[in-house]
Amino acid sequence: MILVTGGTGLVGTHLLLELINEGETVRALYRDKKSIEKVKQVFKWNNLSPNLVDEKIEWVKSDILNPEDFKNCFEGIIQVYHCAAMVSFNKKDKETLCKVNI
Repeated sequence: MILVTGGTGLVGTHLLLELINEGETVRALYRDKKSIEKVKQVFKWNNLSPNLVDEKIEWVKSDILNPEDFKNCFEGIIQVYHCAAMVSFNKKDKETLCKVNI
């Protein structure tokens, strides 16, 4: 199984689309259940059933900044795509940017 962090973000959503198209088994992380609706919309725009988002992706609510919460996501995983990211040009966000993106 493949794990995708940031599965509801721009990069993560498109990666999920490609992985599902290739028949891969996928687990994806999300923080807000509402964000999964955006993934369904992208699948629809790409002529795939939005139902595949629920049928083919194992969704796990998790925060990558909480290691205790995050470590259970790796069970059965053979490959990880780290697509979770934060974008900011504000100097006050530097520490959080480093934690999330690295």
